[in-house]
Order: sequence, then structure tokens, then C-alpha cells
Amino acid sequence: MLKGARVVSCVIVLISTALAFSGISTAVDELAPDFSIEDIDGNVFTLSEHKGKVVLIDFTNTECTWCVELMRELVVIRENYTEQELVMISISVADRDTVQDIRDYRQTYEGTWAFAKDNQDLQSVYDISATPTEYFVDVNGCVQSKITGYRTWDVLAAEIEDAKTGCGAPLLPVVVEEEPAYGFTIADVEGDEFRLSWYEGRVVLIDFFIPSGLNSVLMHEELKAIRGNYTDRDLVMISIAVEAENDQEVKDFKEEHGGAWTYARDVEGLWQQYGVSATPTTCIVDVDGNVQFHNVGLIESQEMVDDIENAKEGVNPQVDCLTDSSCGISPIVPIIIAVVIIAVVLATVAYRSVMKRKEE
Repeated sequence: MLKGARVVSCVIVLISTALAFSGISTAVDELAPDFSIEDIDGNVFTLSEHKGKVVLIDFTNTECTWCVELMRELVVIRENYTEQELVMISISVADRDTVQDIRDYRQTYEGTWAFAKDNQDLQSVYDISATPTEYFVDVNGCVQSKITGYRTWDVLAAEIEDAKTGCGAPLLPVVVEEEPAYGFTIADVEGDEFRLSWYEGRVVLIDFFIPSGLNSVLMHEELKAIRGNYTDRDLVMISIAVEAENDQEVKDFKEEHGGAWTYARDVEGLWQQYGVSATPTTCIVDVDGNVQFHNVGLIESQEMVDDIENAKEGVNPQVDCLTDSSCGISPIVPIIIAVVIIAVVLATVAYRSVMKRKEE
């Protein structure tokens, strides 16, 4: 029975491989769907945590002949790239593969990177119709290319090199703190308009999230803690979904995980303007409309409190020039000098008057 299953599996892969050799499927300008998965060693692998590195996702099957052949090529790739350049993970999408099967597979073919079993239906999320399938995620977090079927290591290396320069992905602007935040107007999921410029004089927290992202769900727990500590007059909040098919998907997320603030769906490409290379991404805009804080990834609520408090003051907060030397000479100094001069003049006049009387 095992041999029969293996034959069927390999026949499917051979057919798909023949089709795949006609060309490489590439998705341009698309953020790779974020995910967190526990590997066979008990460590959590989160795609969005590897911003700035190329990520190779290998969707595999321990009983597939072409997967075994590709493993040998992947070993060569791993030997030729540092961990700072390239992150790798192999994910088995075969239902019959157990964790022990995957451990044995890794040991047999000397894999030194992360291995996991697909328990989150990533096979559907990443549209895996056959194994092996390789996804190359570039340094901006976008899909560089997708290859189905066996390839030699040099072909894989060429894709990695392209992904290192962000080929096929938009170059995200650098969001500079203490510089003006990108102004925008967006319709929320209730059909109401939200315009950033309306809230000048108040702190605004902008949360970019993906409804299907585990880290986005976890981030919302932190955001709810923030919301509970500030009034609407102190802090305006908006969560913007960067990957949602429709407003209803965002509404469903808000109902299940969200809080008491505004939710919208990004249909204007705001994620590019705010440097969203992964989700969640948080941006805090101060009372003057400048970026106070910009963070990619999960962050605890307590870590944002100081930035919110600083944002209340703005980039150039008002100071008491009588006690603070940072604003230069106090306006009261010239008055004091004038009073001293007048006092000296009056004293001089009085002295001369007394001396004149004595002479008389």
C-alpha cells in the first residue's frame, strides 16, 4: 500500500513538473501571506519576522522522488548563503506525513534549516497543487517567484539573487520619524470618511494588519490594552486591513478580535506609503502631524506608551523659557536688563544730586 501511494504521488509530481518546466510562475507586487507555524523542534517560525532577508519556502512531501532530488539542491543552497542573507523552511503538505517522518526526512538528507508540518492549510493559502513547490519571498516581504517542480541549485540561486534586490516588489519608502506623516482619506467599513488631517492636535495610532494573520490577532490584544488607557480625545485609532477581499471580511475580524475604534480596508495602497513590509505595522502620528513612532512586527502595549506620551507634545513641544535654556534667551531677559539700566541711571542721578548739595 505504501508503494502504491508513493507511485501515485510521484506520477502527479512528474506531470506537474513537466508543466512547470514551461516557465516560472511569478506574482509581482503581492505581499506574501503572513503565517506563524511551529516547526518540528517546537520553535515558532513567523514569516513577517524576517524582513530584510530572502525567505525560501519549500513545500514538500517526504515520499516524493522529486522532493528528495530537490533536497540535495537545497543543501547546496544552504551551504552557499548565510543566515543573514537567506532564511529557509521546508513544510510538508502531505496529510500522511507525521512529525517523526519529517524528522527522519531531515536527518536522512541532512537538512539544517527549519522543517514543519502544515497544520494551518498553508497548502490552500499558497495554492500548492503539487510538490515540490518553492516560494521566494523578497527582502520587502513580497513574492518574488514561485517554482513548481525540480530545479538545480543554480536556478534557485538566481531567484535568490533577484529577491535580494526586491525584484518584482515595490521599493517601500523609508518612513522617517519626526517627518510629516503621509496624508490620506479613506472610507471605513461603515462607509464613513476618515481623513488624517482632521485629527491634527490629537495623537493618531495607525495599525496595518491582515485579517488572517496570527500576529495581527495578537497585536489587537495589545491595541485593546492601549485603547483602555486613553480617551478618544487623547488618542485616535484606526486599523487598516492590507489584505482583505471585501469590507465584510474586515467587519468579521473586528467582531471576533477587534476593538472600539475605526476599521478600514486599504484600497488605495496606503501600505506602500507607510512602509508596510510585514504585518502588523504600527505608526503613531503626533499632534503636529509628524511620525513619532514606526514599528514593523508585534510589539507590547507598554512599549508604545512612551511614544504616545511623546506624541502629545509634538516634535517641537512648548517649553517654559524661564527655566528651559533650550529655547535660547528668555523674552523676560531684555526687560530685566532695562530695569537694571534704569535703576543705575536713577542711582547715578541721585548720587550727583547729593554731591552737588554738599558742594553748595
